[in-house]
Amino acid sequence: MSLFRFQVPVRALFRRPILAPQCIAARNNDVKSRHFAASAADVDHKLYEYRVYSIKPDQLAAFVKLTNEQIHMRLSHSKLIGYWMSDLGGMNEVCHIWEYDNFAQRTAVRAALGADKVWQQKYFQHILKMMSKQENAVLKAIPSIPLQTEPRKEGGIYELRQYTMKPVGPGVFLPPFLELLESRVKLHEQLNYGKLMGAWVTDIGNVNNVYHLWNYESLDKRTEGRHVVLGSDELKNMPITSMPVVTMTTKIMLPLPFSPLK
Repeated sequence: MSLFRFQVPVRALFRRPILAPQCIAARNNDVKSRHFAASAADVDHKLYEYRVYSIKPDQLAAFVKLTNEQIHMRLSHSKLIGYWMSDLGGMNEVCHIWEYDNFAQRTAVRAALGADKVWQQKYFQHILKMMSKQENAVLKAIPSIPLQTEPRKEGGIYELRQYTMKPVGPGVFLPPFLELLESRVKLHEQLNYGKLMGAWVTDIGNVNNVYHLWNYESLDKRTEGRHVVLGSDELKNMPITSMPVVTMTTKIMLPLPFSPLK
């Protein structure tokens, strides 16, 4: 039985049609795949905005302090999934993921925050001077991987892995990715190492990107787990070359005190 809660066609992730020949072939066959077998009605159509703020090095402590004091005003508008500070794989960064029902809700939230004089005066106008760069992307959750709300251990570390795939479409690159990911999840659960917290595909931003978020008790536990899992017979026999990865990046993050994912 699959470790993932339910499975849906990859094409249901996106409203626009997939036109590449390879993707059309995959689309015609994907209902036969064990990863994508259920109705498109089961798809989570929520959108997730991933934001990364680069903070001036001498302003990071002040940014974290001010955010911790004033973030309650922002939390009243939309759901925060998690808020972290980069530890490795990025420096002087904060990363956060917000959930919206749709683009209309996001637009309404942005308008409300822009009109909120208290928010602007007590928080936003201050952090503008602290940041050197802002980036964001809109992500779609991979339906077969339910978003987790309980980490393996509060106060542990989070790893956000980002894979850039060849531009062949999610109908082609997701099946081998999910097959590999499912094997890793199974081994991590059996051996009590890491916990997969969620996985997404980029909709707007750097397209053809897959993100997966993991939680570990510690960085050393992550290192030990990856060594054991990647050296297992099950993963050694996986056809890794079938996954059309161009680049991989990873970021180790520490949750801030107000983050729902601790």
